[in-house]
Amino acid sequence: MREFDLNANVKIKLTSYGIEILEELHEWIEQERKKRGILPSSNDKAVPDADEDGYVTMPMHMVMRIFGPYLREGMVTPFDTRILIDDKDLVDKGPRKS
Repeated sequence: MREFDLNANVKIKLTSYGIEILEELHEWIEQERKKRGILPSSNDKAVPDADEDGYVTMPMHMVMRIFGPYLREGMVTPFDTRILIDDKDLVDKGPRKS
């Protein structure tokens, strides 16, 4: 068995639905910033840049938090169901070090 830290990055290939979810989330965040008098960030992007194969990189906990509510059996998925995990982020399960 292998172990994976949810803080590690994964690569996902967004669908048009996933892009729409991120754009709506970004818009909501910008509206909340405006309400609170916080200036928008000039380098903020709604959708992370994709690599040459169409994958975006995000921490796994972020993928779960953002897209979890949209993942149900039989529903359109926000990203391809194959998630890429770098081998360095998979470690053999053993006693946990403190």
